[in-house]
This record gives sequence, C-alpha cells and structure tokens, in this order.
Amino acid sequence: MFKLRENPPNPGDEMDGDSRGGCEIEFQGVSFGYPGRGGLLYEGLDLKIERGQFAAIVGASGCGKSTLIAILERLIFSFLGGQQ
Repeated sequence: MFKLRENPPNPGDEMDGDSRGGCEIEFQGVSFGYPGRGGLLYEGLDLKIERGQFAAIVGASGCGKSTLIAILERLIFSFLGGQQ
C-alpha cells in the first residue's frame, strides 16, 4: 500500500506479474480501547489474511469495524500487539 502511494502506477502498467495481487495482512495479539470508554474494544486480536485472499469485516454498528481498518491504515497508532 505504501509503495503504491509513493510510486502510483500508470493505467495499464503491469504490477508484479503475480495474478493474485494484494499483500498479506497479519495482526498478532492486538489490544485497543478508546480513552474514557472503559475497557478494551479488542483484546488479543489475532487476524491473518493471506495474499490473494478476499476478506470482509462485518458486524453490528459500533463493534469496531472502522477502528480495525484505521489501525490497519495506521490512522490510529496507540495499540498493543503486532501488525505486519
């Protein structure tokens, strides 16, 4: 993702020749809570999405879907655990 931001491809450019595209995403033991809300939204979250897989983050309103994406995009930096 960061590579694409720095060097955006031109329309029609071949990326890396791998038809699967994408990248691997992995969270290891991630814990997160908003200050003042009491408790953690995530505690010890493990998630791995292999390169080429499609995944959907689904759930009820307020369950943390957007927060998970914000952590992935590094819009939120204050979390415990690992992200690769």
